[in-house]
Amino acid sequence: MNKKLLSLCAVALLAAPLALANRITFSPVAQTVLDPAMPSVDVVYNPEATVLGSYDIFLTWDASLLDLLTIGFGTGLGELVTPTTIQFTTPGVGMAEVGEVSLLSPADLIASQPAGPFTLFTLTFKTKGVAGTSPLVILPTSIFGDENGMETLPALDTGAITVRVPTGVPEPSTIALLGAGLAAGALLHRRRRN
Repeated sequence: MNKKLLSLCAVALLAAPLALANRITFSPVAQTVLDPAMPSVDVVYNPEATVLGSYDIFLTWDASLLDLLTIGFGTGLGELVTPTTIQFTTPGVGMAEVGEVSLLSPADLIASQPAGPFTLFTLTFKTKGVAGTSPLVILPTSIFGDENGMETLPALDTGAITVRVPTGVPEPSTIALLGAGLAAGALLHRRRRN
């Protein structure tokens, strides 16, 4: 009995990395922008073992630094124009829910899905004039399904957008006034000495 249990545990441990071999990442993982800017980031599926048939992703960012402008979908689950997918978004302050369900048959989805990493959707933000780093986080409450609708558990990576705000640079007229003031001060100092 113990040998069977040990064998079953060994099989489960060997199969566990396969379940997490798929990965959701951000591309670029990190970026720095100078305000004002409209940074974009792709949410990418990297299939190591499983074809992706659906997703319902909840993601967050720092709303004091970034406003979400647009969400553009990729074509890895089928084309919207032919209607082979249902796509939806629910943007909020600092959080969005983005989902897509493929309407292709499992065989068609397997045949049409790229073998390597592909973009699920692209987020475009607008900076708000505040310096700082906004983490991009996919929440573990997100749901992913394979080509047959069975739940799959990809690894979830994080990303970041760093916003830099330019410091004030003196205008040429300010520099000219400063120079004139220094010259006048030097002239007065010279007259007093004589």
